[in-house]
Amino acid sequence: MAIRNVEVLKRHNERIGTVLQLAAQRFFLICIFGTVVYPLLHFFFKLEVRGREVLRSVGDRFVYAAQHYYEWDPLLLWCAGIWVLAWRRHHFIANSIAGPFWSQSPLHRAASWLLGIMFTIKDHEPESGAVGRATRLLNGSLPVTIAVYPTGPVGRARDRRFYPGIALLAGSCPAVPIVPVALKGLQEITLRDVLQLKRPRLVVEFGSPFFGGEFLDKSPEERLWALRERLIHAWDEPEPAEILAGLPDQLAYQTADN
Repeated sequence: MAIRNVEVLKRHNERIGTVLQLAAQRFFLICIFGTVVYPLLHFFFKLEVRGREVLRSVGDRFVYAAQHYYEWDPLLLWCAGIWVLAWRRHHFIANSIAGPFWSQSPLHRAASWLLGIMFTIKDHEPESGAVGRATRLLNGSLPVTIAVYPTGPVGRARDRRFYPGIALLAGSCPAVPIVPVALKGLQEITLRDVLQLKRPRLVVEFGSPFFGGEFLDKSPEERLWALRERLIHAWDEPEPAEILAGLPDQLAYQTADN
């Protein structure tokens, strides 16, 4: 990556989390985007949000690590699962860590500034890239939420490669809670289902928080693998109906009755 481009991205990252940037981001996402999109989500989908009470107990600085399929689904997830809380807790407007897609042009970078997106910079993490900026925000004095998407956008693929940013952030902020967030159903939804108003089911589920400090005794590679296992387990935790389906018939009926 050219030195000039690196400096542009570094300057962009340092502008994320400033007073001006946060004011613009909060006004746009809370007052405009969420107000318009939230009722549309309920119109087009059977939307279910689980475990949102977790966010009320994690404190004023935390990371949420979410499943990620397409470049646009972080906004869908935030609007469906967090927007209603952000009116009272403005720091629930998350600054997020993203890859090169959002840094391709001045227009992309302007949109990223408005949405609070920081860019990872190859060979400059964690000191001066997105992870470094996120670390300084999380270890600062102001309330802040950082969103990370460890797999990048996987589309319909089932294989999930994890990028090292989550491990670097966990190691740099060991006392900051990490909340797994599952986005269930999106991978199976087609545009035809939405346009035909079939209202496909979409679930946003917040899991139990854990801390990066649990993995400090591991090497960077082992830490990334342990975080991968923890997050995949949280994301793929079966729903009650799936659990019952796997039980013998008699036991399933008894469990359901209880």
